[in-house]
Amino acid sequence: MSDRDQTVSAKYNTEIKNKINSPATHIELFYRGKEMSYRKTDLPKLIGRDERACDIIVNTDVASRKHCAIVVQANQIGVLDRSTNGTFLRVGRAEPFVIKNRFYPLVGQGHIKLGGQFDVDDKDIIYFRMLSKSDEE
Repeated sequence: MSDRDQTVSAKYNTEIKNKINSPATHIELFYRGKEMSYRKTDLPKLIGRDERACDIIVNTDVASRKHCAIVVQANQIGVLDRSTNGTFLRVGRAEPFVIKNRFYPLVGQGHIKLGGQFDVDDKDIIYFRMLSKSDEE
């Protein structure tokens, strides 16, 4: 991880993470033309290369077998990284940052990239959108 990645990661983990209190009850994920919607009670969902263990398969050289998971911690939906190369996040229009072996709560919308920096032409970016809706919807 570069010094810049570490600095940005530390900034987000200390300044923003502690202030987040998302009312989101659902997360929508979009990956390679597939749309997935999960309630908090549907989680966790594992993301990685392992076709037997993972709910969302991302078969790239930089993705770990069980790379990360969409989980609920402290009533917040977020990403829990379990990988060797880290999970890169872009929340809204903010600069991308990396998390390694930690949880980060998600808000709004953004992108998840396993193991490497964002590239405009990359087909292995997962788009997320957080929603607050009642169970009747």
